[in-house]
Amino acid sequence: EQTFRFSGLAEEPTPSYLRGFSAPVILNRATSDAERTFLLAHDTDPFNRAEAGRLLGIDIAIRAMDGADIPASWVEAQGRVLADETLEPAFRARVVGVPGVEEVSATLAERGDLIDPAAVHATIRQMQVALGTSLNTALDAMIEALETPGPFSPDADSAGRRALQTQCLSLLAAASPEGLDRAERMLETTDTMTVVLAALKALVDNGAASADAHLETFHAKWSQDPLVIDKWLMLQATAPTVDALARVMALTEHPSFDWKNPNKFRSLIGVFAMANPLGFHAADGSGYAFVTDWLLRLDPVNPQTTARLAGVFETWRRFTEDRQALMRASLRRMADVPDLSRNTREIVERMLKD
Repeated sequence: EQTFRFSGLAEEPTPSYLRGFSAPVILNRATSDAERTFLLAHDTDPFNRAEAGRLLGIDIAIRAMDGADIPASWVEAQGRVLADETLEPAFRARVVGVPGVEEVSATLAERGDLIDPAAVHATIRQMQVALGTSLNTALDAMIEALETPGPFSPDADSAGRRALQTQCLSLLAAASPEGLDRAERMLETTDTMTVVLAALKALVDNGAASADAHLETFHAKWSQDPLVIDKWLMLQATAPTVDALARVMALTEHPSFDWKNPNKFRSLIGVFAMANPLGFHAADGSGYAFVTDWLLRLDPVNPQTTARLAGVFETWRRFTEDRQALMRASLRRMADVPDLSRNTREIVERMLKD
């Protein structure tokens, strides 16, 4: 045990611990919102700054689920990071934004709370809108400033600039029609696939009226490139919209979807189950039933892929009781198939017992 005392300070300082530390360390320490907000806005240690922002964002999301307001101080700190030209664009792209549904859900599970994915999604959406609305002008200006003329370059600096630009677009598009207009202009003026996919995702995720037309144009251009079409399927499978399941169901009938091709199956069915919590965890169980139908169809053809993807039900005990019952029913339905493959049966029965 060791105590350090500092004297002669005009006010209580905000500590930034383990600066420059490279070894794995677990630090248990209670921190206030004010402290983490200050570190997010000012810390010169990149890891501590990013970690303060990450933890603060998760806590704000969890409190907002209980009705708390989104703090203006958090938005202001995010704006400070965005505007700090001493920071690399790639770093700002990682720090500026909102926590993911999985991050918030994992924290809720660690605290012993049951997860309602719809409530988590709605809260994160609320945080996106708060950032996009308050930082509207700064985000739009940053997108413009990060335009890189000339041919595509894969170097780290260029990749970082694209990452920050597309992150700004994501926030802007979530908050305003002007953001969607910006996404459309970017689709029309860039040939960089990273930016094109980000702009298309902004339109799809936010239900833009022009989204379907742009999806068709993109498909027509890239229909002969299997890897790009995988991205096209994934982009739609992850859309957090009320018609997410209907869209994915329609895509199972699309000529570009070959369910016996593992890459295509994972890109659509697998990604929907793993990366679209709003659609997969629909309160009526329709997402679970849809995925189960397809797993049972795939099992006789590709039991290895089926067994891996069945793992999407593994965390069924973390969710609200109604969803637990629906997920368990899907697992039971698979287990009751007499000729279920050994690979899949082993996974399913383990999940039912754990």
